[in-house]
Amino acid sequence: MKRRAFIKTSLAAGAAFGFPAIVSARSPNGKLCHACIGVGGMGGADRSAFKAAPGAEIVALCDVDRNRLAEAAKAHPGARTYQSWREMLSAEGDKIDSVNVSTPDHTHTIIAANAMRLGKHVYCQKPLCKRLDECRLLRRIAAEKGVVTQLGTQYAASKGDRQIVAFLQAGTIGPVSRVCLYSTRDGASRKKRFMQPTCPVPAHLDWETWVGPAPMRDYAPGYHPTLWRVWRDFGSGWIGDLCIHVISAPWIGMELGKTAPISVRADDEPAFAVDPIYRQCWPRYSHIRWQFPGVAASGGRPFVMDWYSGVRSDPTTPAEFLPPKEYEELFAKTPLKARADEGRVIEGEKGWILAPHGGASPFVLLRNGTVVTAPDPGDAPSHHAEFVERCRLGGTPRSTFAWSTYMMEAVVMGGVAEQLPGKTHVWNAAESRFDDPAATSLLKSRYRDGWTLEGI
Repeated sequence: MKRRAFIKTSLAAGAAFGFPAIVSARSPNGKLCHACIGVGGMGGADRSAFKAAPGAEIVALCDVDRNRLAEAAKAHPGARTYQSWREMLSAEGDKIDSVNVSTPDHTHTIIAANAMRLGKHVYCQKPLCKRLDECRLLRRIAAEKGVVTQLGTQYAASKGDRQIVAFLQAGTIGPVSRVCLYSTRDGASRKKRFMQPTCPVPAHLDWETWVGPAPMRDYAPGYHPTLWRVWRDFGSGWIGDLCIHVISAPWIGMELGKTAPISVRADDEPAFAVDPIYRQCWPRYSHIRWQFPGVAASGGRPFVMDWYSGVRSDPTTPAEFLPPKEYEELFAKTPLKARADEGRVIEGEKGWILAPHGGASPFVLLRNGTVVTAPDPGDAPSHHAEFVERCRLGGTPRSTFAWSTYMMEAVVMGGVAEQLPGKTHVWNAAESRFDDPAATSLLKSRYRDGWTLEGI
């Protein structure tokens, strides 16, 4: 089906029928008929999680890579397979109730928006969106269609994240003055940027659909399946990959909701400003600082939020990209003993919440030296199981688009500052713009011809 014809047909169908929240699984005892879009890498992890979730049945699989699709099909006998997500959504019609979108970042919005317009519940991998207008489009469609949505911040369901939320909502550290988010481990997004030689597109890969709404470029093996994250056209950098995980619990616990930053500033590694290849990519290292207005959790006073993205094991990493050294001493005074490579330090009037990323329990260190252990919050459904449960039985999941898109907007603003480093960008919330027109222009999506989605 042609792209424009698909979009026109899906919009007309949505307007005509209004789609119920549940299509096939009409009763609480019925199975949720689920489709996976993107089945390798993180898509493979999501696929396994949905296979294990009570009440879900995977009935369709989609991936632009036929090799990955064939491997996934072995694990799901009987599931219908597609190489085009448009073809899948068109052919499946009322045979599916929900989808997960586990594709590279640049295709999240266009797939999720089309699925929701067809009345499908959507679980979408983080970082959900690359641009501000994409966040707002998905939030609006989700509300209009009344579908269940979940952002793929799966650690939000862990005991550790729920304990952070409990500490904050109990006021254990008093009014918050600073939230420090950090990731100091090595990874694929840290590797030196270079252009690999182009070559013919492999027969098993639909390169046109993989590139999707991004500017078309020749195929090179460095894009698919892994290193797309470092390229600005496709990925969202380390901030989109990791920051969206560690910001989630503070955002929920402080009840930031729709709160927008007052300003944001980023400082990047020097090579980002002078190397033409780096300019096509996200920086390997950065320090971002958001200034937020006063909220109840901060005692009504403005507070700061920092994102430190450097590699602790690399002696050449400048100190400005690593969390303050005094935090090491704070962690040493708790049963954690040492700072994990990824996590959060939340500073308040009475002390600090010291919280590794990955599900481990946080501790509070009070200023008088007392260590407070987090209460056990009990078991909870996994992020995927909760999504399935809410689709079948009703209710609101933990990371619904209704609020997580506002959190995503703040992350997007941090990404804009990374692209224009060394300057404080003041945010005008009433007019949805920065004081710098160049920064404002980076908030808007630029889909290539034939891929534009109405409303973007």
